[in-house]
Amino acid sequence: GKAFVVASQDADCLLFGAPKVVRNLGITPRRKKPGALSYEQISPELISLDENLKHLGISQDQLIELAMLVGTDYNPNGIKGIGPNKALALVKQYKEYESMGQLFSSAGWDNFFSYPWQEVFNLFKHPEVTDEYDVKFSNIDQTKAIRLLCDEHDFSRGRVEKLLKDTVEAVGSKRQRGLDSYLK
Repeated sequence: GKAFVVASQDADCLLFGAPKVVRNLGITPRRKKPGALSYEQISPELISLDENLKHLGISQDQLIELAMLVGTDYNPNGIKGIGPNKALALVKQYKEYESMGQLFSSAGWDNFFSYPWQEVFNLFKHPEVTDEYDVKFSNIDQTKAIRLLCDEHDFSRGRVEKLLKDTVEAVGSKRQRGLDSYLK
């Protein structure tokens, strides 16, 4: 209830209960193809949690279960031999909360992970959150941004510096375009 949408490429946001996720939101309408030297065109995509739950015929808890079977950030690769279709069938078969233990037992959770499935489920169902924040928009501290992105997380210094320069220029111009600038 604090934001209209979460901007992320990570579908795990839906598991945490984000009502809407927008993917492919960026300054340029392209992204580098994984493992290639080329780019692909992208456009923003709005994903609605409620619409997808209705379409799949499952609950929020079942979506978490489904994701745990196929893999999340907390249990990468999921359970071998279980893809999206089989996972959907399983969560529909074991639809009651009380049968979750049976679901993960029959899927072989303990053969793939050394930690209980309940821990992963609870990370999504009951995440640690805080309401103690105050969002303020101010000038970009370029030195801190470069330190965080390049020094601590190995982003390309040239790309980050260019993006920061372009962003600072765009924010600095703050001129509103009229409707006629969109018409040809």
